[in-house]
Amino acid sequence: MKVLRQTVLLGALAAAAVSARAASLPVANFSFEEPPIDPIENPFLAVPVAISWIEVDLDSYYSTNTGVFRNTEPNSFDHIVNAHGAQLAFLNTMSGNGFLQQIPSPFQVGRSYLLLVDVCPSTWYPPRAEEPVDYLSISFYTGADANDFITTLVPGSEIIPNYLRTFRLYLPTVQPTDPWAGKDIGIALRAVGEAGGYWDLDNVRVFEYVSSPDLTGDGIVNLADFAVLSSEWFQETALESDLTGDGFVDLEDLIFLTDMWLEML
Repeated sequence: MKVLRQTVLLGALAAAAVSARAASLPVANFSFEEPPIDPIENPFLAVPVAISWIEVDLDSYYSTNTGVFRNTEPNSFDHIVNAHGAQLAFLNTMSGNGFLQQIPSPFQVGRSYLLLVDVCPSTWYPPRAEEPVDYLSISFYTGADANDFITTLVPGSEIIPNYLRTFRLYLPTVQPTDPWAGKDIGIALRAVGEAGGYWDLDNVRVFEYVSSPDLTGDGIVNLADFAVLSSEWFQETALESDLTGDGFVDLEDLIFLTDMWLEML
């Protein structure tokens, strides 16, 4: 019985350590399942509304640049094979269109943040993959004016038909002097390009980290940090190499580290 109590206590402490290092922050309607689309009542399988998101739509009269749509049946040529849930969002490729949301949590000093979104091209009207290339801007913002302060751009050439790819934006450790420190977290998915195409979006996630990919503490992410992570590869651990805080050092931790590594090259 004593061994069992010790095992339970150690497991609880490990779980507490994990949750203290990484947390999934709430993104309302993250998978664009609201409002639900009834395929019988709505043969177009789309509506120009995404509940809980601020829709920046240049087509104010018809509002056809932003909204949600229902994924088609698996045998359909435009079916998205790895969609999360039954619905996704659509975003016209013309600059100025976008989805924004403020999360009820501040950018905390000493924490770093990761924004992830799954992206693929519209089968019917894909973004331009050649010059002039269309881009999807993935950003963090803060304030009522929604000015983005860190952004990554996804070019139309990097997306795959009928298959969602995950794209990431990493915000390094927030410093006390950062203008966004202590302010509410804003996330933005914006079109940068010409009209004529559509982005398909799904499964928007935001994570907050206490741990940093800088595992050696030398201020940079490089091969030395990779060596630390690889020494704990596939171990169930509450050590710093578990960057995602899921209790296991695996591919997700490696992706997190290499993303930051590449940004510093």
